[in-house]
Amino acid sequence: MLNSEDTKQEKVESMAVAVDMPPASSTPEAEKAQEPFLSRLNNFLHSNIYVYLITYYLYWLGFWLFMPMAGFFTMLGFGLYDLFTVKGFRKPCGPVLITGTSSGFGLDLTLQLAAQGWKVRVVLMYVDKTKGIV
Repeated sequence: MLNSEDTKQEKVESMAVAVDMPPASSTPEAEKAQEPFLSRLNNFLHSNIYVYLITYYLYWLGFWLFMPMAGFFTMLGFGLYDLFTVKGFRKPCGPVLITGTSSGFGLDLTLQLAAQGWKVRVVLMYVDKTKGIV
């Protein structure tokens, strides 16, 4: 009769599988190949002061050359959208708050918007100047 410990030993030995593991490489080239791309790029850019300065100034040169064009084309896009969708005329919507309507530009803007049908809320400093107008 077989002992229960002998059968357990046989089962454990039959379940063991040999796995070939590649040897761990300890060379710097192998470690560098496994390093992420952005980390390698950062190490390259900071490896030499001249490389760092050239990339720094090229970045800002590109930024200042590109940003005015991006702003121009963005404003052009908004203008074209406004031209072709609402044809330059805006319908009155919610109320408009205008400050400084005692005289000058604020008073003129208030009168123009009110004539177009906008609901205008005004803030005055001198009420007696605009008693009959507003």
